[in-house]
Amino acid sequence: MVRTYQRKRDKPPPDLATLQRAVASIVKDGSSIRAAAENFGLKKSTVNDALRRYRAELDAQPDILETDKSPAKVLPSERRGFWQVFTREQEKQLTEYLKAASLMNHGLTGLSTRKLAYEFAVKLNVKMPLTWTEKGRAGLDWFSSFMKRGNELSIRSPENTSQARASGFNAPVVSKFYDNLAEVYSRHKFPPSKIWNCDETGIPTVLDPPKVVARKGAKQVSQIASAERGENTTMLAFINAAGRVIPPVFVFPRVHVNCQMYNLGPPGSLGLSNKSGWMTDDNFLLSIKHFQSETKSTKEDPPLLLMDNHGSHISVEIVHFCRENGIVVLTFPPHCSHKLQPLYISVYGPFKNGLRNSFNEWLIAHPGGRISIHEVAELSRQPFLDKFCPSNIVAGFQRPSIFPFNRHAFGESDFLPALVTDVPLAATTNSTT
Repeated sequence: MVRTYQRKRDKPPPDLATLQRAVASIVKDGSSIRAAAENFGLKKSTVNDALRRYRAELDAQPDILETDKSPAKVLPSERRGFWQVFTREQEKQLTEYLKAASLMNHGLTGLSTRKLAYEFAVKLNVKMPLTWTEKGRAGLDWFSSFMKRGNELSIRSPENTSQARASGFNAPVVSKFYDNLAEVYSRHKFPPSKIWNCDETGIPTVLDPPKVVARKGAKQVSQIASAERGENTTMLAFINAAGRVIPPVFVFPRVHVNCQMYNLGPPGSLGLSNKSGWMTDDNFLLSIKHFQSETKSTKEDPPLLLMDNHGSHISVEIVHFCRENGIVVLTFPPHCSHKLQPLYISVYGPFKNGLRNSFNEWLIAHPGGRISIHEVAELSRQPFLDKFCPSNIVAGFQRPSIFPFNRHAFGESDFLPALVTDVPLAATTNSTT
C-alpha cells in the first residue's frame, strides 16, 4: 500500500445521498448502472462500487427485514477508505488513550500501539486484514495512516523520569508547597529581585558531543572525546526572578583548590574543593556566605532563597547563618525539582548545550589534548554568560508560576504520572502483618 498517496483530482467525492438514490434506481426501478450514472451525474465505476457495497451489506445481514433493505438504510452513513479498519470515533478513542498513557509517563511504542490496535479491533469485533490475525498486531501501513489522519500524535524521544519523581510530584504535595510559598509572600511582600533560587549541576570532563556535519548515509559518525569516562566538578548557581545571576560556585574534586582553576571562569566565581567533587555541608555554608556577600541581605532587607532539601543544604550551621542574616529559606518538596526548580526548568538545559559546543571547540583547537578539571571553569565561562540570560531566568520562574504567583499553575494532567503508583485503599486495609 502506498503510504504517501497524493490525490490526483481536486473534485470532491460524490455526496452519499446521491449515491443512495442512484443505487435505489437500480434496485427498485431496474435501471442499468450506466443509466443511473448518467442520470445522477456520477461515474459508472463509482455507482458500481456503491452497488457492490450495498449487496455486500445485505449478504452480511441475511435476516434483515424487507422494509429495511432500502439503500438509504443499508449503505453506511460514514464512508471509509478500503484499509480503514476503525471509524473516526473509534480512532478518536484510541488517540485519547495513547495521549493519556503518554501523560502518565507510560507512553506506548509503535509496536505496542499496533498490538493495542489489534486487541481493540478484536474487542469491537470489526473486520480487519488477515495479516492482523496472523501476526497479532496491526500492520505498518495502518499505523502510518493512523498517525497521519489524527494530527494529534507524533513519535517522540522521551526523557527518563525516575519512579520517585513520577510518584513524588502529586497534587497534595505540590499544593502544600504553594501554601507555604503564599504564606511567605504574604508575610514579606518580596519583589522579584528578592526571590532567589539556587541549585547544583554536575560538569564532567567528558560530555556527549553536539551534532556535527557528516557524510549523508554514513552508518556511524564518531567524534573525539577526552576520555572514556570523565571526572566530575559541581557548579552551584544563584538566580532571581528579575533575571539577575550572581557568580557561581565551583566544587573541584581535590583536597586543596588552586585559584588558577577558576580565575578564568565566569567573573567573580568562587572555587571550593572536596575529594568527591560533590557539595558538602561545609562547602554549602561557604556558598551561602558568598550569596549573602553578593546580595547584602540583612534582617531588615531579607531575600527569599528557594532550594531543594538535600541533606547538605539544611545543616544546623546553615540554618543559623540564614537566620542571622535575614535569608528566608523555602525548600521544594522531594523529587519535584523537574517541575518546580527554575534553574532546572529553563537554564541548565541551554547551559549544558552551550557547554557541549564549548568542549567540542576546545578539542578541535587542541588536537591530542584532553580536557581536565583545570579547564572546566574556563570552558564554562562563555556558556554561562550566554545562557544565564534574563529571558531564560525569568522563564524559569514564570513556568511553575513562582513569580508571578499562581497556585493553580498545574492541572490534573500534570499529576497523572503519580496515579500509576497510587495504592487502592482496599490493598492497604486488607493487608495483614
